[in-house]
Amino acid sequence: MSRDAGERCLQILNKREKRRYLTLLHETQYDGFTIVNLIKKRNSELFGNIATAKSHMKLIHSDKNILVVSCLLECIENILSTIASSNHHMVVLDISGTLKKQRRRFNHSYKYLQNVIQEECIDCSM
Repeated sequence: MSRDAGERCLQILNKREKRRYLTLLHETQYDGFTIVNLIKKRNSELFGNIATAKSHMKLIHSDKNILVVSCLLECIENILSTIASSNHHMVVLDISGTLKKQRRRFNHSYKYLQNVIQEECIDCSM
């Protein structure tokens, strides 16, 4: 084996897996770890334990009723269908490839939603 072929093999072995970051809005009394465990449990019911383990799903951030969860790109469809079919009220607000981009988009949309809600409250009081 030539040196170039050996270097290519090492590059293939060291390939970094792409992750996606999901921002979730939930209306439950559970904390972030419990919600992630509920999603994992439902995912294993739908797709099996091996698919759940391959997704490498983990909690990144939890705040009141907003979660940031990461999973592998190749498993994103399974995770989204699991969230949609769960018995708990959850909505995916954003999917991003980096935490920096996700944070920037979320801060912008959160401020927009607060303004819309305030305007509706003012209209309702009149």
